[in-house]
Amino acid sequence: MVVDIEPLSDKKRRQFVVPQSGVSVTTSYAVELSQPFSRAIKEFAHAHNTTTYVVLLTLFNLVLNQQTHYHNITIGLPVSNRALCQHDGQIGCFVNMVTYYEQVEHVERAVSLIEASSKAIYSLLENQSLSYLDLVNEMRREGSFEKLRFPVMFNYLSAMPNAAEVHGCDMNVQHIVEQSARCDLTLTVDDGEQLSLNFDYESTAFTKQQIMSLAEQYLALISGTLSL
Repeated sequence: MVVDIEPLSDKKRRQFVVPQSGVSVTTSYAVELSQPFSRAIKEFAHAHNTTTYVVLLTLFNLVLNQQTHYHNITIGLPVSNRALCQHDGQIGCFVNMVTYYEQVEHVERAVSLIEASSKAIYSLLENQSLSYLDLVNEMRREGSFEKLRFPVMFNYLSAMPNAAEVHGCDMNVQHIVEQSARCDLTLTVDDGEQLSLNFDYESTAFTKQQIMSLAEQYLALISGTLSL
């Protein structure tokens, strides 16, 4: 299956613009991919010397530009800070925010975009120990602060172990939907034999129908890219 990756016209893109009003409420829409589809994505990433994370983030950025009014925006990337030695004795999720910005105008092949984006994404992840506050201050000094402000986030959760009993307590890791929105849209990918996609969206920024359509177009773009 080959997917046309030409961007939508401005008229169609404006259909996703919803006036910001009312109380901020987060709603979630989840999609679980089949094992064969999940395996095909991982094999594609391996064949192109990259990771599933890079493939899904790059195509997420591309579909945002094609299907929404979020055109050439900065995407927030929460990453773990577990490499820091002071956290060795603690249990929990330590998050540091980095930002990803990649223009996707005049893209002819999604595969070429993935290959071009890999280096930039790897560079971001390798420097995750830099605090967000330090990054903000530096970008302010350089006059590039706008590239740090993001309305959309992409989060990739590594595969977690199955539920286990620890000292009489059943321990399990699950995706949590927050009651208040931190941004307009967050796509969280849960790794595993079957990849799960969780679209957490702010109710005044998107409708459920728009998110379902966006998810459908995203999956179509992934499927089409795998066939190239």
